[in-house]
Amino acid sequence: MSNYRLYDVLSSKTKVSYISYAYNDPAFLNTNNDFDKVHFYWIDDQADEAHAHVAFSIVDDIAYSPHKLPFGGLEVSEALSEEDITAFLLNVEQALVTMKINRVRIHQAPDTYFSQSKIASALIDCEYQSIQERVFHTIAVDESDLLDRMHKMEQRKNKKCVDGGATFKEVKRDKKKVFQWINRFRELDYKPPSMSWADLENTNSLNPKMYRVFGVYMDDFMLAATVVVVVNDEAVYHFMPASDVEFRHYRKYSPMVFLVNNLYKWCQDNSIRVLDLGTSYVDMKMKESLANFKEHLGGKTSEAVSWEKKLNHKTVSN
Repeated sequence: MSNYRLYDVLSSKTKVSYISYAYNDPAFLNTNNDFDKVHFYWIDDQADEAHAHVAFSIVDDIAYSPHKLPFGGLEVSEALSEEDITAFLLNVEQALVTMKINRVRIHQAPDTYFSQSKIASALIDCEYQSIQERVFHTIAVDESDLLDRMHKMEQRKNKKCVDGGATFKEVKRDKKKVFQWINRFRELDYKPPSMSWADLENTNSLNPKMYRVFGVYMDDFMLAATVVVVVNDEAVYHFMPASDVEFRHYRKYSPMVFLVNNLYKWCQDNSIRVLDLGTSYVDMKMKESLANFKEHLGGKTSEAVSWEKKLNHKTVSN
């Protein structure tokens, strides 16, 4: 632990030994919001290896990790002990106090992405309070067929799409049109998107490797589409799905089941191990029908905890 020091910039020569998330990436955050941002890295000077990282957006006197994103928080290597993570947190707090920050809010990733046990213990040791526990649904991607994990009703829906000649493909051109399409049909289905198509188009142009777009077609007619966020090399987030609610055969074919099944196959082909279906909250309340649908697709619940601490300026050494 004595070899570790806190840095606010990562050298291009330093080896990154933790699993990172796109939501904490400096390049992405620079385009995500206009707030002041600060990064902290826990680096082993002898080995020149970074073993922990946290990114904050500063709003007034509060440091958010992240600000209005699914999760961010601490990224740590498996090599770190609970004591190492605690030391990292305490050094981060000292740095934040010198910046006149009074409160810290940290939204950790779901357990499916990375075991949170040591991180949670370190946060508790540092007197952080749990302020929210959100439920995500994720699908573990392996060599098995996702259909075998689906409810029989979803299996039948998928078969209808197959029998109807539905096809699945990635949209690599005209993403803007698909963004507009998704925006329109989510609005018609009373599921307003979390980003406007204009914002999504702008963010995609600045971070083209982060967003992938997929569609389901029948006779060249788009029945469903989704925007997928590439969280890292091992995980993707099924971010903004939509179906054509005006299509007369929509209820017959239920193309969203077909879309998820083929997205799972795409994950298999690209060595992705986690397909994140996101949360199922509407107006801060769990929508049971949506959660049940995700479970029928083969999704398993995974908890993501948010933490908060009011910093004590008096106890921080100069």
